[in-house]
Amino acid sequence: MLRGLYESAMGMMARQAHQDITANNLANVNSTGFQREVLALSSRFALPDEKRAAKVSPFTTPLATDPMSVRDTTPGAIQPTGNPHDVALSGPGYLMVQSAGGPRLVRSASLTLNSRGEVALPTGEPILGVSGAPIPVGSSDWKIDETGSIRNSKEQLLGRMRLVQAQGPVAPAGNGMSIAQNVTSAAPGSLTVLSGSLERSNVDPIREMVNMITGVRAYEAGQKSIQAQDSTLESLFTLLR
Repeated sequence: MLRGLYESAMGMMARQAHQDITANNLANVNSTGFQREVLALSSRFALPDEKRAAKVSPFTTPLATDPMSVRDTTPGAIQPTGNPHDVALSGPGYLMVQSAGGPRLVRSASLTLNSRGEVALPTGEPILGVSGAPIPVGSSDWKIDETGSIRNSKEQLLGRMRLVQAQGPVAPAGNGMSIAQNVTSAAPGSLTVLSGSLERSNVDPIREMVNMITGVRAYEAGQKSIQAQDSTLESLFTLLR
């Protein structure tokens, strides 16, 4: 019976995490380049090794789950904007950005120049070039080609944005940016920079609303399961008195 209570409680915790993730997806349905997250669960033992070895317990088999989020890297729809400084990527990869917390990744952005004349996000974080340093432009007269090269009106090369692919999980880092433990430079031709366009989020609001409703129903089912088991235990203890 206690195992049943524990399983029901862990199921409710997982559903609560699912609701939080779904709510965040819905909140970012209009965020440029946002990639939705999905719930993932990993099993673990409810008791530590020494306690499981010392006595027989209903918790000696894997039971508890640790909810976590996993990034859905499916590309979002490309929306033309007509602004030559808006960029989106076609293919699996990211642009590198230098933030206060270290290198970050973005899929799409409306680029501008920061106070130092570097190509940057609207919030001022510079885009990194292939050398690993920001790309100084110094003038508003610049354009971006499909390889990520930045040139002035005289076709002089000012720099080229570093295009990378993540090796392993990608996690949100705030302000529309992401972080990955390991990245490698994208192979030539695997990524195309689309200037004059932005990538919409890959969130399907209808699907997320269905997920939200399903999660609420599952959470309520867990509540009823705990209430039923609690009532049964109460009846048992009454008989034993």
